[in-house]
Amino acid sequence: MGYQRAQHGHRPLFGLYIVFSAIFPPITGHLGDRFGARPMMFVGAVMYGVGMVALGFVSELWHIFLFYSFLMSFTASITMVPMMAAIQLDHDNANAYISPGTNYNVLGQYELSIADNTKALQIGGNYDARSYYTRGLSYRALGQTSNANADKTTTCSLDSEFC
Repeated sequence: MGYQRAQHGHRPLFGLYIVFSAIFPPITGHLGDRFGARPMMFVGAVMYGVGMVALGFVSELWHIFLFYSFLMSFTASITMVPMMAAIQLDHDNANAYISPGTNYNVLGQYELSIADNTKALQIGGNYDARSYYTRGLSYRALGQTSNANADKTTTCSLDSEFC
């Protein structure tokens, strides 16, 4: 099996994900300026769906490179442009911070994820459980176990689906 022979190839692939995540923002920023937020979000949502389905068919290491490192980092970048615009337009809306906070967590930018989720919690809204959950994941990734455990406890008290 192709992937099993390369089990230890995940670190370079995650490194490529980070490299692509640094390359794509100037490109997607230009596209966002040219086409606007709604088309960018639509394209990002479609690309995310395609990428997730494609990951289900991974059988070789290069598939992960294509579907995760390249496609998913481009998707994260393309959706961040309109989300940042939404935050600037409606900075008192907790929902404007939740998706960027989740994306920052996925990108490994845990401090930014914690900041956005904390801001969403300060504002309040219908998605507090998700914010506590994502912030807890970021705390755990940074080795801040007590904060992560506290957020998990709060998450579970708000919505058992996240436990």
